[in-house]
Amino acid sequence: MGARRCSRRGQRRGAVSRRVFLRCSSCQRGEENIIISQQLRGRLAAAIGPTLREIVVVVPAHNERERLPACLASVAAAADQVAVPVTVVVVLDACSDRSEDAIPRSVRALSVSGRNVGAARAAGFAAAAPRSDTRTWLATTDADSVVPTTWLADPAVHIAPGCRVL
Repeated sequence: MGARRCSRRGQRRGAVSRRVFLRCSSCQRGEENIIISQQLRGRLAAAIGPTLREIVVVVPAHNERERLPACLASVAAAADQVAVPVTVVVVLDACSDRSEDAIPRSVRALSVSGRNVGAARAAGFAAAAPRSDTRTWLATTDADSVVPTTWLADPAVHIAPGCRVL
């Protein structure tokens, strides 16, 4: 399947190999497509490379031992779709169910006792990205969530030099 054009504005879309949801940059009309080909992914990675240095994902958790493995597996799958390093931090907030046993060694764990999800997120970002700058993207999801594979890749293509909020 070759390149296609947006049905409303003629925006060219690259060759595809998996499913994603894209928006035409001119008309903002969403259309489901097949996921971006390796060739296009390489061009996108080259485009965002200078503007994005790393992604930090913070996952606050309070007694989520049963749900953490699925959440962290989905975050890892999403991290595999981007061309920059992704650091994942799970913030164990007053857990009493041995949630720490569900965290793989590749994921950083931090314990707090505030029983406050906002404070847990803030502690995770402070620990993982103490000197973050405009090239560090901060993302968060809940421990009981499973994110889509394109969770990090889809927004990353919209990052431009000087972008402060996405």
